[in-house]
Amino acid sequence: MGRFTGLGRAGLVSGIAILVLPMLGSSPAHATFGSVAGGPWLANNKSHRVDYFDTLTKTGDMTQWALNNQFPRFGFTWTYVDGSDFDVRIMDGEFGDVAAYGWTDCPASATLGGSHPNRWCYGQVLRINYALSGSWDTTWERRALACHELGHTVGLRNEDASDTSSSCMKTNTTPNNSLANTYSAEDVNQVFANY
Repeated sequence: MGRFTGLGRAGLVSGIAILVLPMLGSSPAHATFGSVAGGPWLANNKSHRVDYFDTLTKTGDMTQWALNNQFPRFGFTWTYVDGSDFDVRIMDGEFGDVAAYGWTDCPASATLGGSHPNRWCYGQVLRINYALSGSWDTTWERRALACHELGHTVGLRNEDASDTSSSCMKTNTTPNNSLANTYSAEDVNQVFANY
């Protein structure tokens, strides 16, 4: 079996994921949206203030690609900030064998608001884990992972790997170059319908 399909962690942690190609003959695609216990959470506005916190070059490159090429499809904008006033802090490192290549959480220091299914988090943290083998070595794989994790920061949930859409929100456990690295039209529609 793979490394993870849904991660149970102490605190408020979103299930993390890795994506898969569409499977023929499977059920129709369905994007899921909204806050759940443990995340994901919604953003508190349509402008992400992003803080890169001691990140390695490939993490910055992959997340900036997703922010530049995917977030505009949601009607979102983003700006770089350096410091404590951020919507999303992006970090990477050797986080150990925690069964996830990446995850998004809402730490105790963050501000929460709203109510389910529209609970939002101001001060989310997105982590990319380089401690696991096969840590997203190609540009395509890194973009798929960045797309997926950033999707959680606006409230998109994991999609089942058997869904037919080509969405980076699908879950799987193995990085490969055939993963979707964009949001599906349904993902985009869900974000527009909820912001």
